Amino acid sequence: MQGSNVSISVLIPARGNAQYLDKTLVSLRGSSVLPLEILIIDDGLNQNVLQRISEDFLDLPIQIINSDGRGIVSALNTGLSASRGEFIARLDADDIVYPNRLYAQLQFLKLNTSCLAVGSQVVYLDENDRELGFSKYPVGLISDLDLFYKKCLVAHPSVMFRRSSAIDIGGYRSLMKYNENDLAEDFDFWIRMSRSGDVANLSDPLTGYRLHANQVTARLGGPTAIATLYAEAVGKFEHKINDKIDFTIVVSYSELNDSPYVKNLIKSQLGILKYSHFRLESALLFINKELGFNLFLLKFLVKLIRKISDLD
Repeated sequence: MQGSNVSISVLIPARGNAQYLDKTLVSLRGSSVLPLEILIIDDGLNQNVLQRISEDFLDLPIQIINSDGRGIVSALNTGLSASRGEFIARLDADDIVYPNRLYAQLQFLKLNTSCLAVGSQVVYLDENDRELGFSKYPVGLISDLDLFYKKCLVAHPSVMFRRSSAIDIGGYRSLMKYNENDLAEDFDFWIRMSRSGDVANLSDPLTGYRLHANQVTARLGGPTAIATLYAEAVGKFEHKINDKIDFTIVVSYSELNDSPYVKNLIKSQLGILKYSHFRLESALLFINKELGFNLFLLKFLVKLIRKISDLD
């Protein structure tokens, strides 16, 4: 790393044995600019990991911030509250920072004052650091695209954003928790941030994004897609109302059981769905294909129906 510390806080939530965290921290040593601080949010790290960090990375401005073990949203908000940098660089505990990333994103945000967050392309890596390919996210100001509000167009661990903007929107929130995992919290974050300014992507691959079997996206692909649809629906109408509503849905693993009566119940609600302004019909077909009719689907649809009915 070169030069004096710049006003960037690197936010890394971590838990368990964090087997790739050493590689993540080593990559930060090679950054062309030195961040003000590297905040590792301890969301249940094993003691041997904490000891290794304290012994092997004394040259880095690392701080260990204790979280409550309630998941990624709580950990990120804990780190956000503790951070001192003007800019927040997100990074997961299994990913890699390429040398020019922090500098490139910092310069972009300084030159584009209306832009609140900027991501980049990523290089997909396997468990042994072999390159598997490159992302093809849209580049430039992506918050002007219709697709921006339908799917997540930003690789979360590739992003740098303005801390003040994140605080202004209330930080991260958990719209859907499945088996104690927060889902689509990043998509929801970008939607809410885009109401105050621009969100962009750089064309260069500046982050190594590791793919492995323990990732939430690998283990929970179906529920994550459902949570994305839910975040889209919430994002379309929540800013039009004045009352604060808790949109969080919590679903446990035990609720993913077949429930024969659910199909008839949903059919009786289709009249309401047809008059909604959201893509619930598409969500219904998708969920039926992916998971079948079950209590998870019931809770998802009934909560949306109630919200829509309250607004009619």
